[in-house]
Amino acid sequence: MNLSSATESAPAAASRSGPATPRLRVCYLIESGTDVRTVEGLAARFDLTLLARRMLDGVEVSHPPDCDYNFVLGPSARGSFALFAANFLRKNSSQFDYVLAQGYGLTALVANLMSMMTALPTAMVIVSPVEAYYRCRQNNPQPGKPYRSWELKLFETAARLNAKIAHRYLVPSDHLGDTVRAHGGKAPIDLVPIYGVDLSLFQPRSRSQSALKQERGLPTSGQVIFFSSRIAPEKDSDTMLAALRILLDRGRDLWLLHRSGGYVALSAEAERLAGRDDEVHAAGEGQLGRLFLQRIASLLDLELVAVLLTRTELHLTQAEARHVTRVANAVRERRRGEA
Repeated sequence: MNLSSATESAPAAASRSGPATPRLRVCYLIESGTDVRTVEGLAARFDLTLLARRMLDGVEVSHPPDCDYNFVLGPSARGSFALFAANFLRKNSSQFDYVLAQGYGLTALVANLMSMMTALPTAMVIVSPVEAYYRCRQNNPQPGKPYRSWELKLFETAARLNAKIAHRYLVPSDHLGDTVRAHGGKAPIDLVPIYGVDLSLFQPRSRSQSALKQERGLPTSGQVIFFSSRIAPEKDSDTMLAALRILLDRGRDLWLLHRSGGYVALSAEAERLAGRDDEVHAAGEGQLGRLFLQRIASLLDLELVAVLLTRTELHLTQAEARHVTRVANAVRERRRGEA
């Protein structure tokens, strides 16, 4: 059964008269949290069951989804969750038509092994280059995210084992396709572009910037600089803060607006580098509402992308749609498919 072709056939089936074609029953295994848009997109097309590892330092889904789906929460330890997922799939294999596994780690390996036992079609959904991200911990360590060579070896081993028994990969970019191809497998790799902008929501502003800022609770003095990335070893918030330090020394009035679960830590670091509490103004709070970005997007003076190894296509596309200047730091290496 091909997931892509099943997705394409849904609108056609809905447009025909007569009985509707039953929707595919999909189980999505989440090992490291996922975006609400992914959940809602899948739920709009399939009867979705989300099996998620408990995230002790975050959330399983970035925001409460506005859709119908089944949610099963598993243990927080990766090994325990993989066993939990194996048992769940064994007991409930008849309840699903397709299994999606996030990434190519231990849980994906279990899903691929269970597929051999249950004959359930299974695909791995690849959203990041795990090994490359993990190596960033060597030179950019953060509390709670140490670098361990043996742990990296486990990730690399899981990737190669998955490649040997994989049925299919789903990737959003050529770069990630190259990443999984390098693991040595021969499973089909489907490119599924997921980056895009809803132009009905993200548009240049139609009224004066100052009036809209006041109306929507943003500061009207100085310049608002937006940093949306999470705080992680593969990001580069230190470079971003150092650049702000230079601007502050030149007398600029800045508001740093940050949207991620690491807001408190970044705010403390910003104040430490600024030297005075009143030089960098904190104008945001942790996990902001899902409508936040589209409400303030066109009111920003500058958006920053600070990364060591990551993809920037979506950031740049959104900035272009909103007519907002976007600045990115120089990354250590650029790969085909990256902006």
